[in-house]
Amino acid sequence: MIKKITLINFQSHSETHIALTDTMNVIIGASDSGKSAIRRAVQCLARKSPFYLRYGTDEGRVTIEFDDCIISRVYKRVKTTKCPSCKESLGENKRVCGECGTLIPDKPAADYYMVDEQKYDKFGMQLPPMIAEKIRLCDVMFGDLAVNINIQTQFEDMFFIGNTFNGSNRNKLISGLVPDSEKVDVAIKEMSSEKNEKRNEIKFMEKEIEENTNKLDLLKKDVCDLESLHKSIEETKTTIATKMSQYEELKKCADILKSIQNMERMGTFLSKHGDALVKAGEFVDKIYQKVQKFDIIAETLDGLVKLKLIPVEIPTRISLAVINEWVELLESQIETHVAIKQIHKDLSDQKILDAKIPVIAKDQIEKILGKVEDCQKQNSMIQATSAEFKVSDQTKIKLRDEEAQLTETKNCIQEAFKKEHGELICPHRGDVYADECLEKFCK
Repeated sequence: MIKKITLINFQSHSETHIALTDTMNVIIGASDSGKSAIRRAVQCLARKSPFYLRYGTDEGRVTIEFDDCIISRVYKRVKTTKCPSCKESLGENKRVCGECGTLIPDKPAADYYMVDEQKYDKFGMQLPPMIAEKIRLCDVMFGDLAVNINIQTQFEDMFFIGNTFNGSNRNKLISGLVPDSEKVDVAIKEMSSEKNEKRNEIKFMEKEIEENTNKLDLLKKDVCDLESLHKSIEETKTTIATKMSQYEELKKCADILKSIQNMERMGTFLSKHGDALVKAGEFVDKIYQKVQKFDIIAETLDGLVKLKLIPVEIPTRISLAVINEWVELLESQIETHVAIKQIHKDLSDQKILDAKIPVIAKDQIEKILGKVEDCQKQNSMIQATSAEFKVSDQTKIKLRDEEAQLTETKNCIQEAFKKEHGELICPHRGDVYADECLEKFCK
């Protein structure tokens, strides 16, 4: 520990003695009063920095008294009497030439250390280890970094905090001050690397969060659009259901109108061709009556054949020409019936498109329904007549077959009668005698 500092002819101090205590010592004073000179004097002794000799003097001394020793640095300069430039005498002003103004540099005549009255000199710019160990104010080595932690200049960076001790220099200080600080450095590097990774992960996650937020906003917008669209769909479904019910009602009305129009046309057709149908019915009745008569004649002829009466020619009241005429007339009526049936089918197959449903009053509907009932009755009559026509067709075929059989039977009977009763055959007619001829000849 430093107990006392003595400055003789150093900067502004001609002779200054400063006693220090073992606690904190603070030196205060006005500017340019020599406070920094005290620090420079200590640094001049401890580090062998330049010695600032007091102006106008040729010798100076800095002494520091420690607990165990006293160390002094003595500095003497060469006495210069002439200017090295102009060779003029300097007089009392030994620093500046009065003639040419040249600054006279100091040349040390002696610069040595005294340790407890023992002199040390000529050791260059570095202090001998013995003196440095006694002073104990030398630089501290932190790796390859030398730092004086005991003496600090006025404008020098603070130890470990200033900008000089940043980066690698600070790491060297930590390595020197903290044991196993390399592990701390490794841990710091790992933590820094992990910190960078986490920072990158955070940036990536923030970016993902932003993207997911944008996607969520888009999804919310899509959900709102879907909800509005679903609402529109439900409203459209309700409207479609209403329109469909109205359409079904209109379709039923259109079917009813179509049926009514078809019935009206059918009634019109029946009213036009009713007379022809009546005449056809009357003709069928006549045919039926004639068929009945023909059946009676056929039955009578069969009875006569079975009774084996005298072979007499049965006069034929219905000639073949009449039967052919009836057959032709029946065929024409059948064709008329077929035409009526085809017209009826065409009417039933008619389709009325784009029909507007007229507004029908109650009286008109009742009239139409009355006409419909009449048309249904007439349709039933037409169907019955059609059935009778079918029976007539079958009867016609049957009559033709029976006619052929009767003709063949007649021819057979006549030939047999002629062979057995040749005397009853008229030579002029080639047939049996008439009743009046038999009576005339008494045969």
